[in-house]
Amino acid sequence: MVRALLVASALTLASCASQAPGQQGAAADPPYVVSEEMQDARREYLQHAGAFLADPGSDTSRGWHQQTIALLGREDLQALIPESTNWFPKSDCAEGAGDAIGEIVRRAEAYSVVIVNEDHAVPQHRGVIAGLVRELTASGFTHYAAEAMYPDAVTPRDDHATRVSDGWYTQDPQLAALLAELRAAGTTLVQYEQRPEQRAPDDASMDESINAREEAQANNLIEAVFARAPETRIIIHVGHAHVYEMVNGQPSVWMAARLKAKTGIDPLTIDLTPCKPGGAAPVLAGEVTFRGNPWAPGTDLVARMPVVTFTSNRPDYRRSAETQDIAVPEALRPVSGLAIIEARRAGEGDEIVPSDRLLLRPGEEIPLILMPGDYVVVAFGAEGLLERPVQLTVTR
Repeated sequence: MVRALLVASALTLASCASQAPGQQGAAADPPYVVSEEMQDARREYLQHAGAFLADPGSDTSRGWHQQTIALLGREDLQALIPESTNWFPKSDCAEGAGDAIGEIVRRAEAYSVVIVNEDHAVPQHRGVIAGLVRELTASGFTHYAAEAMYPDAVTPRDDHATRVSDGWYTQDPQLAALLAELRAAGTTLVQYEQRPEQRAPDDASMDESINAREEAQANNLIEAVFARAPETRIIIHVGHAHVYEMVNGQPSVWMAARLKAKTGIDPLTIDLTPCKPGGAAPVLAGEVTFRGNPWAPGTDLVARMPVVTFTSNRPDYRRSAETQDIAVPEALRPVSGLAIIEARRAGEGDEIVPSDRLLLRPGEEIPLILMPGDYVVVAFGAEGLLERPVQLTVTR
């Protein structure tokens, strides 16, 4: 059931933001100030979302558009993509040794480096990885690296919050929350993505571009971590094939294999991406069959993800015993066009990644999923604020 809101008051719009006619309120202290950088990101979100909804089967809808739909809290809309057009078709995987997280943590005791991947368009993977990271840092891993992070993400700051400037995939509220949690716990964050000067020339082939990126990522990890402290216990969070140690039984060209060859450190590698979902919890996969043929994994372990179930168009895996479904205030729901609804902790600036974000179309009644606390809920279009923000309290 969607909980009723405890509305404290409405905030006025910042003077720099666009306002709907007749919607100005009395001055409030402080007004809501829109971050230009965050609003640029919202414009990009809306462009991708509009293109996706116009043609879910297009090539670009299976790439950036699909990833954006996920960042906007609407994994339910990915069902619009025809399965026959999926860039990364899933395989049939037999169930293996049971509980994936527990078994990975057990095996990781013998390793100093754990590399795990995600499908960038499946934020469920980030939720699973977040749980794994919490278990591994509790057991002695001190560093967390992710290709998702920009240099700003590892810059010292007075608070622990994740900002829009920290990365692209880090704008997923659940990954943003993990980074904030790791900062607060004192875990060292490592940024290692290829820098502009490390890229292959513009006229390079696909293979040349891949080789340049994989080499840069491995070298950057060595420079940032292993050259100074080769015994460092680190979790490296990658996308797709960067995790492969082997391809067709031979050492791969991907980052994990290069890092192993350069450092002599054997990582524990886990692939979360190849299997068709099944069951209610992550399990290690046994035999993997791709298009009817046995498939040799390029990693130490393969995990099969659970089926994502939805309630009120939101994925149930994002809910916990502490979260509550909160109705979007009626005044913030769009009457025409697309709107982005964001809920931030009271006192957080607009440049902070929100606690929850939701794309709404006219007529949709889809809840935010929030922990107890005080929030400011805001509705945005491409030009800025659509209505006066609303303050609310989520009770226990």
